Amino acid sequence: MNEKIANGAALPKNWSGSTDQTGTGRTSTPWQLLLLCTFGLAGVALHASFHWPLKLPGHHGLEWMAILVFARCMSPLRWSASITAGSAALFAAMPVWGFSEPLVPLFYLLPGLVLDLGYRFVPGARASVLWLGVIAALAHACKPVARYFIAVLSDMHFGSLAAGLAFPLSTHLVFGLAGGLAGAVAWNLMHRTRE
Repeated sequence: MNEKIANGAALPKNWSGSTDQTGTGRTSTPWQLLLLCTFGLAGVALHASFHWPLKLPGHHGLEWMAILVFARCMSPLRWSASITAGSAALFAAMPVWGFSEPLVPLFYLLPGLVLDLGYRFVPGARASVLWLGVIAALAHACKPVARYFIAVLSDMHFGSLAAGLAFPLSTHLVFGLAGGLAGAVAWNLMHRTRE
């Protein structure tokens, strides 16, 4: 039975040929893991080397959430976004990138976990480009929320929270939504060209 995306077209199947995301891995799991880790490395490399002219909190959500949503859609592995995010967290911990904030690995990992949970438990998430965008927005927004609670519970200070939580939360939601929609649309377009 084909699932339907918002415009009524069939949801593209992932590379295993299955939309059930059971994680049984009908294709070679080591190659899938390597590809997901490559996506994680690409996300960190883009963040470290490409600087958007936007000076708004969360603007790297454009590329990072696009990568995570694309990885989530293309892989049959149940925790593919978390694997991608976990590999990015490991790469981001390396000093070669020059990240000054010690919590950068955590902020790579959290959105992957939230995206996988939303993909698995939100009804209709697998079948709708819009729902994937909304889940990506919420996943990206967990970064300023985590920063807020860390700041409240410790003596750490974050420049993005200088004026409070509302502004960075709203910009993270917007950039996460845009990136998530881009990743879902890119997967749909790539899948159609492969058919």
